[in-house]
Amino acid sequence: MGLAGLLSLPIVFATVVAHAPPLVKVLGVAWFALGLAAPRIFLISLALLMPLFGNQPGGLGPSGEPFPTYLPELGLMGFIVRDLALRVAGRRRVRPLAINGLVRLFVLGSAITLFAQHLHIYCEAVTRGTGFFYGIYTHYQTAPVYGAKTMLDLLLGASLFAALRDAPPPPAWRRRFWLALAAGLLFASVAGLADYFGLASLEFWRGQNPEILVFGYHRLQSFFWHSGWFAEYLAAAGPIVMVGALCGGLQLRNAGPNAENAAPGGLTPTGAIHRARYWWIAVAVLGITQLFTYQRGGWISLSAGLGVVFLMWLADEAPGRRGKALKAMAGAGVIALATVALSALAIPALRDRLKHIVSASDRLLIWRSAIGLGQTHPNSGVGIGNYAFQYKGFYQPDHPYYLLETGTAHNTILHVFAERGWILATIYVAIIASAIHLIWRSWRKEIAIIKQVESTNNPSSADAAVIVRGESMLMMGAIIALVVYGVVQYVHFIRVVDLIFWIVLGTAAGQVAIPNAVDATAGSSRRRYMSWAWCIAGILIAGVLGRDMSRFNQQWLMYAPDGRNFIPAGKEARIDLPPEGTQFSIPVFASYPNEDHYPVTFEFEFGGAQLGVEQFEKPGTRDVVIKLPDLRTPDEPLVIRSSHAWRPYGYRNRDVPILEAGVCYREPIALE
Repeated sequence: MGLAGLLSLPIVFATVVAHAPPLVKVLGVAWFALGLAAPRIFLISLALLMPLFGNQPGGLGPSGEPFPTYLPELGLMGFIVRDLALRVAGRRRVRPLAINGLVRLFVLGSAITLFAQHLHIYCEAVTRGTGFFYGIYTHYQTAPVYGAKTMLDLLLGASLFAALRDAPPPPAWRRRFWLALAAGLLFASVAGLADYFGLASLEFWRGQNPEILVFGYHRLQSFFWHSGWFAEYLAAAGPIVMVGALCGGLQLRNAGPNAENAAPGGLTPTGAIHRARYWWIAVAVLGITQLFTYQRGGWISLSAGLGVVFLMWLADEAPGRRGKALKAMAGAGVIALATVALSALAIPALRDRLKHIVSASDRLLIWRSAIGLGQTHPNSGVGIGNYAFQYKGFYQPDHPYYLLETGTAHNTILHVFAERGWILATIYVAIIASAIHLIWRSWRKEIAIIKQVESTNNPSSADAAVIVRGESMLMMGAIIALVVYGVVQYVHFIRVVDLIFWIVLGTAAGQVAIPNAVDATAGSSRRRYMSWAWCIAGILIAGVLGRDMSRFNQQWLMYAPDGRNFIPAGKEARIDLPPEGTQFSIPVFASYPNEDHYPVTFEFEFGGAQLGVEQFEKPGTRDVVIKLPDLRTPDEPLVIRSSHAWRPYGYRNRDVPILEAGVCYREPIALE
């Protein structure tokens, strides 16, 4: 975001804090200061506390007040302000990677699609004033300005990616971060199990979700508002624990005095064997926790993430040990299946979910509805963060899709397509593929280093490149888990899950070594050509998306009690009449919300001459007939003036993005 972000983020932070509750003010300022002054400690605190902020955007806490899901954002703003200040000062260079261009194009294209909500955002800003950003962070996803919040999340996420890419924390700090993430996840899992089995209650924190109660049975949701969102978080962070179990803990290879300043790297699968048993207990706890979320996508995605970690670990094991490892894992699998079977026998609801573990019948209609919505604007989509608001307007009550899930597409790629078009959906897939490539390349490189060191019988020679095998394994597991879960859910809806995505991307990019002076000179020409290529691609994509957005329907209507829709205007409306005809019928609507506004007078004027007056004593519609002079100027408009106007946006009527409504009319009908 550069200088613009450095100047604007403190303003955003200040306005959010100014309107937040007192306790959130204190915590927000403290977290912002921590991100600004001690970024590594902030990241560890974020990893520990993320499970506490698994509520939905705009969701309410037990007290009925907006849940402060934006609190981690306040700390993240301090972290990013520090990074931007260093960039502006020229003290932080960008690692030249292909994924950089993909992320920039994705952010640029997403910003262009925000145009679909620009009228709503303008009205919201004028109406709320300094409370605009606080309102953005406390709106539900059906709000017509939700795209502003989604765009701000994307900017902060991409900035977090850039900060971790260009200034990766030392290996010891990265180890602490992953351990903190695992500790926070295990705490949330144990607390969730206690809540599920009635040993404790977490309703003081997140209330009771009525969407869970309708199923007629309890689901494990921990501190999250929905069990599905906790299942997403668990699947994304669970591979960390699996790495600890397979590798006997998350241990640094070089534990000497230079460990803090080691070359870019991370974790190693070496460690005390006796520690592994505790990690395996933690894996079992996560498995049981995921089972009782009743989330089929969670079961499959966690299994996929842990399975990828195991396969990567197995690939590097000595051939003689692979057979023993496979037998041990097979035994663990049998125990896990027996546990699931016994639980299913004891719990009928769980048994029913297991019977339909691979059924997609409940998703097919939702996916089709998302495709239908996206096809209205296939290049640009309906606008970032605009899915829920557009859905309820696009599918009317008589449509079979009307009663389906309207919040998300329940598929990450389809959701991106519906909101931002096929171009950005393709770029999103390319970002995922690029991240997997970076992690795989880093893992293979460090495996080669390990073998080279072992062949020389001089382990200390590896100190120049700290082994990143364990870190690559856990990141690959996290990415695969999110990709698999993304088949049945939009995994970027819950912010803490979205943050894990950007942290993994940034850490993976940060593992790539910075070219030395010779290599940098040799590759400068290639990077120059690639920069031009990215610029041209950005211009072309901006042109396509901008052209599509310019055609976006921005004609907003007011709906009268008789079911007809009317075009809203301010205190005065100037209406072009057909050149032929001298008598017209013009439907008008007095839309004022309460009795204090009445009586309301509409005056009809043409060519400076008054043609009639209509007075309304209460809300209603009338078809007013006017007769024009025999000699009329063809391009002369009909003017309708209202005695006064009102502000629909100020009355929480935020579906219609107009600041002032007075005259509401329909197109004139020629009578003769």
